[in-house]
Amino acid sequence: MKDNPSHAHHTCGKMPKAGVRLYRDTYSTFLRETPTWRLNIEREATEADLEANHILEEIGETIWTTSLEVSHCPFCGAPLYEATDELPKDFGRFAHLDSSGWESRRL
Repeated sequence: MKDNPSHAHHTCGKMPKAGVRLYRDTYSTFLRETPTWRLNIEREATEADLEANHILEEIGETIWTTSLEVSHCPFCGAPLYEATDELPKDFGRFAHLDSSGWESRRL
């Protein structure tokens, strides 16, 4: 789980197999200087979505993503930070990204 301090993934038997990722990164969504753990929930395009939206090109393409900073796995309850890790003062940032158009939009 914590093999690389700046980028790691958490998986557990209680986590859904698709549409959910739990990882640690400095990804620019939250503009953090130090890595934080975040839960990403994604909706992928189906054949019906392709028929309804001419912008989407292939099955499995991400339509939207909701990302939020978390301190524990919401599925098994495991703590994701070491006891010595310090959370940012404004910890708990979240974002919803809509990728169903020509450009992604942060809502």
